[in-house]
Amino acid sequence: MNKLKSVFITFYILSLICGVFVGVFQFLVEPSEVKFLAGLLVNLLPLIYFAILYLKKPSKVGGLITIITALVSTTFLIGLGRTLFETQGISVIFVLSSLSIVGWILYLLWYSKFGNRALQELVGKNLTDLTFYNEKSEKVAIVSDQYDFHILLFHRGNWCPFCMAQVRDIANHYKKLSSRNVKVHIISPVNESWNLKLANKYDIDFDFLRDKNLSISKRLGIVDYNGIPFGFKVLGFESDTILPTVMLLGKDMKVLRVHETDDYKKRPEPEFFIRLIDSY
Repeated sequence: MNKLKSVFITFYILSLICGVFVGVFQFLVEPSEVKFLAGLLVNLLPLIYFAILYLKKPSKVGGLITIITALVSTTFLIGLGRTLFETQGISVIFVLSSLSIVGWILYLLWYSKFGNRALQELVGKNLTDLTFYNEKSEKVAIVSDQYDFHILLFHRGNWCPFCMAQVRDIANHYKKLSSRNVKVHIISPVNESWNLKLANKYDIDFDFLRDKNLSISKRLGIVDYNGIPFGFKVLGFESDTILPTVMLLGKDMKVLRVHETDDYKKRPEPEFFIRLIDSY
């Protein structure tokens, strides 16, 4: 199923780009024809959404999704109405618009979902042999030490805008976490050069670690097999990645809380863990 999702998201975006080009061309040829403008917008609006994700990396997109969905639905219905009341047959832009709205629905209700996850059984257990690699390719073991709490933030990689928003948000709470004697470990499968960029960007006392060969993620059961969008391997990413997961560990490395989102667009806010830490 993940292979299908991997191919879907890449070709959906390519379909949107194609729809925008066709829509612009047909609208310029016949600017008075409403269906061409509607077709252009049906393809352009989801593309704007993805552009905002990668350029702005917002933490929350619920409101944006509602707006895009309403506008896409309205403009598609306008294009559908124009198509039904003419005898020239179905146009190319209408076909691409249909693909756009079907793809948008699949993105929201299918692609974004991870399905059932079962990590709560880890709560109360002590984690051992947690060895990763830092941005200098040095082995780093997470062990019981001077910190009262450890936060393990597992994310998909630098290519995922929601993951980068999550890292940014928790980095912005560095002082609050540090004052509570919390050590934060940012963990992903990406190579050390990518983690070095993150470490240099934030320049705070967080560990930016690589789970090489996903060895720890496999043991914890949080691997997202074939979770990388099709074509991203040419950028140096592997096909398999990590399901977004945050774990709060006590000083003795006992798992106190696990947050396992079932939707890649939704991540726990740092304040959630700060309140949890304050409750101990």
